[in-house]
Amino acid sequence: SIQTGVILQEIMKAVFSSILLAREGDLRNSFDDPMEVLKSGVPAFLYVIQNNMQYVAAAYLDAPTISVLSQLKLLMTAFFSVMLMGKLLSRSRWVALVLLGI
Repeated sequence: SIQTGVILQEIMKAVFSSILLAREGDLRNSFDDPMEVLKSGVPAFLYVIQNNMQYVAAAYLDAPTISVLSQLKLLMTAFFSVMLMGKLLSRSRWVALVLLGI
C-alpha cells in the first residue's frame, strides 16, 4: 500500500542518516541533549504523518486542489517558523513567499 511505501522510505532515510552519522563519529553525540532530540524529532514525526496524508489526499482530491494545498504548506511553514521558533524573515523573503503562494 502507499502508506507502507512512505513508512519504508522514512525508515530507509533513518538508516542511511544513522550510517552517515556513525561514519563521522557523531552518532552518540547526536542523542546527548534530550531537548535537541525533541526539537528535531517532533517535526520529523509530523513530517512522516504529513507525507502519509499527502498520499491519501492525492487519492481523493483533484490536482489543482493538491497544488494549492502544497503552496499553502510552504507559507504555513514560514509563518509557524516565525511564530513558534522566533525566526525573523526579511521583507524580501516574505514577498517571495507571497509570490510563490499566488
